[in-house]
Amino acid sequence: MAWFDIPKNLPQVLGIDLRACAVKAIEIDFTLAKPTITRWGRTEVAPDLMDDPARREAEQGKALAKIINTSGFTTRSAVIVIGGPQHRL
Repeated sequence: MAWFDIPKNLPQVLGIDLRACAVKAIEIDFTLAKPTITRWGRTEVAPDLMDDPARREAEQGKALAKIINTSGFTTRSAVIVIGGPQHRL
């Protein structure tokens, strides 16, 4: 789902991106002249957890909770992206 596929009845939405080594979230307001990012947050997840999915998922959950509790998001509607393994070069 692309951001422009979000139902029109949602004035704001929280976009959540769970990656192997980072968790990101943005709040987008669709009531303005054009979609606008109003709040955002990002935090790293320890790269040594890539080989331990259970611990990595637990840390991603803690990271997401931290972002939500500190970034001042106001919407309760969300879309999420869960990424696969990141390849190291």
